[in-house]
Amino acid sequence: MIDPEFRVAQIVYVTDVTREGAPIIPLGVFAEASNQKSRGLALKARKSLSAAEREMLSPLLRDLLMDPFAYFHSEFRDAWDNAPPGRALEYLGKRHASGLRILGPKDCDETIWFLQRLIAPKLDALEAKLTSAVDREYEKFWRKPDIEQDSEKVFIERKKAA
Repeated sequence: MIDPEFRVAQIVYVTDVTREGAPIIPLGVFAEASNQKSRGLALKARKSLSAAEREMLSPLLRDLLMDPFAYFHSEFRDAWDNAPPGRALEYLGKRHASGLRILGPKDCDETIWFLQRLIAPKLDALEAKLTSAVDREYEKFWRKPDIEQDSEKVFIERKKAA
């Protein structure tokens, strides 16, 4: 049995995990929704980083994160294919527990309205809710004056439960 959930998680890079207050580079957002009848996963991520941000990355991650969206799209695919429904955010979080982090998921406000309904939502409604969730969480990054806003891309996967 799948517990109904609708959550978002920010993707960040902590430039120095040994120092409190070290710069944090926001990279994107994952959102996940699941219930008995459907599941969905969404990604919104930056397409590039500034030169100053790239300099703060560890050498091992610098090449991987030249295009954060491309990297996290492959992680998205892995989670979609391998994580149990409703557990993709935890799956991703366990894979990235050092400087590159998928922060702990938090519930979205739409949970009660969206997932506790007696009739399962249509897949296009699921996609709209996931898009809205990643957009709202992503916009929180740009409230910080030291972050350059750049282009971003969204990808969503959804399906009815088998």
